[in-house]
Amino acid sequence: MTTLFLGLEQGLMRVELNGDARAHWAMKDVSAFSVAIDPQEPEYVICTTLGQGVFRSEDGGRSFEPGGDGVTFPSVWASSISSTERTSAGGVVYVGTLPSAMFRSEDGGRTFRELESFRALPSLPEASFPAAPRTSLVHMIATSFNRERTVFAGIELGGIMRSSDGGETWQETAGGLDCHQLLAHPMAPDRVYESDGGGFCESLDNGETWTVDYEGIPEHLSYFYDMAVDPGDPDTIVISVGPNQYQAHGINPYAYYEGAFDRSSVLPNTYSTLFRRCGGIWTEMRNGLPAAEGHSQGRFATALGDDTGHVYYVTIPGDVYRTTDGGDSWSAVDVTFPPDADGRMVHCARAVNG
Repeated sequence: MTTLFLGLEQGLMRVELNGDARAHWAMKDVSAFSVAIDPQEPEYVICTTLGQGVFRSEDGGRSFEPGGDGVTFPSVWASSISSTERTSAGGVVYVGTLPSAMFRSEDGGRTFRELESFRALPSLPEASFPAAPRTSLVHMIATSFNRERTVFAGIELGGIMRSSDGGETWQETAGGLDCHQLLAHPMAPDRVYESDGGGFCESLDNGETWTVDYEGIPEHLSYFYDMAVDPGDPDTIVISVGPNQYQAHGINPYAYYEGAFDRSSVLPNTYSTLFRRCGGIWTEMRNGLPAAEGHSQGRFATALGDDTGHVYYVTIPGDVYRTTDGGDSWSAVDVTFPPDADGRMVHCARAVNG
């Protein structure tokens, strides 16, 4: 059975994709922004929130309790649980915040300590989140599947930072990027994938060098956001693309730059679409998906170890689509949401098998 977690503005939703695919609230009244699932012990789940810190689960996300003691900022945007750094409480947990800071937990997310050298990075004072220009944030974290103490942190807007010693020291590996997603893949040692506000790039050597590639995607579609890699094929990548951040997200640009994030007046020309890179070539994916016009960028989810070709895409407001052929065709998953889940603003989607 596949379980899908949806981080929503009003809480965390847990969807068991069995016969009836019925959604249940795992938490309510929190702005759930990221979910991390232990790759080796999936009963351990971390959920981070915008404004209410960190929550942890030991029953596969059926229930949560507060965690995060020691995380000194309440807006926690990013999380990851290591598959290679292990303790008796599961994988080492990393979380990142607004303002940009990194924290590490060795007891399953109960307590954290700040990785202080992160805030000493020379380039960090120059980083700036466009909607809050006096600060920046850690938007994504990826932990290596083959190097025990290697972790990557993507700063919006600032670049990609890497630690090879469990977060004790850091270095900038790619500067100036508006990082939106960072991924590693268990079948591709030392490969790291990144999507950002200006394109897609990847590293094949553990972040030493990076290659930009969006050849074949039309020039007017220049804003890249969420991304997934086929769980059974590290060479197949799917990504969401829009003309710019306003149309892609359906955000009023004036409210955006005032930091209000007002979604009450959705732009009339909201537009986003999906592209796939397979065989080194980017092609648009539309078979079975809703129209690009009028839809803002959704979120992807894959389950670790799932069959080749299996990817989920969750639109805003929360319609679930699935492909089993790597994006050639998509079909809607008939999920039953509770009545109080209307107006679903989806921040993240994560999937797990078992």
